[in-house]
Amino acid sequence: MIKNNLKQAKDKAEKVGQKNDFEKETIINFNKEEKEASIFTYEKSWQTYLEKKLKLKPILNNGFGAKEYIIDKSMIRMPLAPTTSRNRKRKELACVHNGPKMPKKF
Repeated sequence: MIKNNLKQAKDKAEKVGQKNDFEKETIINFNKEEKEASIFTYEKSWQTYLEKKLKLKPILNNGFGAKEYIIDKSMIRMPLAPTTSRNRKRKELACVHNGPKMPKKF
């Protein structure tokens, strides 16, 4: 009876720590004043990339599949605006400065 209760308590404790796929998040902490960023992730593909490609070692393993890494900010590329947006802005600015383009007559 006691063994059965201990097993049930252990199973319940394990289930409490489990997360569904929606709750398994990736957090990149990128503070302006710090030279390093931290990445906390449950995603196995991120973990593999950080460990195998970038040769990083986790500083934290929470026991439920999440790991945290410290990475130099210079290794993280800032996102760029979509090229279509950039081209659209360029065309708008060209019209303002040069006037609309008129088709050439032959």
